[in-house]
Amino acid sequence: MNWAPFGEAELAKMIDARVDVMEAPDRALWNLIRVPQVKWQLHPWGDESGGFWVVGIIGRQVVWYNDIEDGFNVSRYDAAGEIAEYWCNQDELNHAMRALLSQIELGEAPGRLGPPEPLK
Repeated sequence: MNWAPFGEAELAKMIDARVDVMEAPDRALWNLIRVPQVKWQLHPWGDESGGFWVVGIIGRQVVWYNDIEDGFNVSRYDAAGEIAEYWCNQDELNHAMRALLSQIELGEAPGRLGPPEPLK
């Protein structure tokens, strides 16, 4: 099976399905931070597809969809349009929002799976 970049319409349907199952506090946070889907760069992983879909912004962090790993992540950014950290979590949007809300409430960053590394 060949990998293909995730389309905007597919992503919108996925987001809608996950928002429907969010708990009220998570949905409230989502409604505050969501932005229209826009592709941001993350070199070198996003080069082939034109970037990754950013769907939320809070402070200096973005909520984005990693279509290579099939999951949502929360990463730092330094400049608009460029994600600064690659994570390969395979979280549903509602789980990413729960982790982000927990980070806000407790001050602890959620667990993150790092970028791929070469086999030794």
